[in-house]
Amino acid sequence: MGVFSFLFCSSGGVVGFRIYEWSVQEFKWRVRAITCRSRGVRFGRLLLGLSRFAGGWVNYFGLTTMNSCVVVLSGWICRRLWVYLWRQWKCSKVRFVVLVGFGVSMDVAWWAISRKGCWRVAGSQILSFSLTNKVLAGLGYDDILVRYRKLCLSR
Repeated sequence: MGVFSFLFCSSGGVVGFRIYEWSVQEFKWRVRAITCRSRGVRFGRLLLGLSRFAGGWVNYFGLTTMNSCVVVLSGWICRRLWVYLWRQWKCSKVRFVVLVGFGVSMDVAWWAISRKGCWRVAGSQILSFSLTNKVLAGLGYDDILVRYRKLCLSR
């Protein structure tokens, strides 16, 4: 982690901790390295490495008030994972079959033929409705938002 991990902040006369922006950027760089599309790692192994790193990061910064930051980072990580899966499915026939398998109607699953970039496809409504956080959790993804909220409840 960076030299400046925490900042003191005052809100309404109450002094607390806040996460330093540089630490968030380092987190994003590390997650980009773990979820790099050209790594050639099975999805389960990728999720294991991501879970270890992100879980440790959330535990380290758990003292801070960073709910809005964790919500944004959680959505960003899910989108990175959707990109990884979309690239892993490679051809449009496989994408079509997988989307239908996730419950997308055949009228909408033709969208698998899209020539848009992976990041743009991952931000689409079709993937966000079919590859929900529940589906990712079933594949082994440990959401940092869920972990952070459990940590806040235990304090």
